[in-house]
Amino acid sequence: MSFIVYRITNHAANSIFVSKASATRKLNHLNKHGPEAGQWRMTTCADFQDSVVFLREVKNLMTGQMVMERSDTPYYCSVASEAYWSR
Repeated sequence: MSFIVYRITNHAANSIFVSKASATRKLNHLNKHGPEAGQWRMTTCADFQDSVVFLREVKNLMTGQMVMERSDTPYYCSVASEAYWSR
């Protein structure tokens, strides 16, 4: 079983770990000393895909149509952002 440490605010995964002990160690370090301290959680990889990451509906800036994208999509990779289209 693999474990993942992720940021609550944007569901960005920090790392994937083979053991729960190593994931817990990284989680404790990030919550005390890392960026956005206190904003990190740990779960299994299966639970991360099933429960944490979800699909959200956003508006495609070029076509105006509503499309579905994953909640962990970075802003600059989202079709709903101007950064994605201004290349």
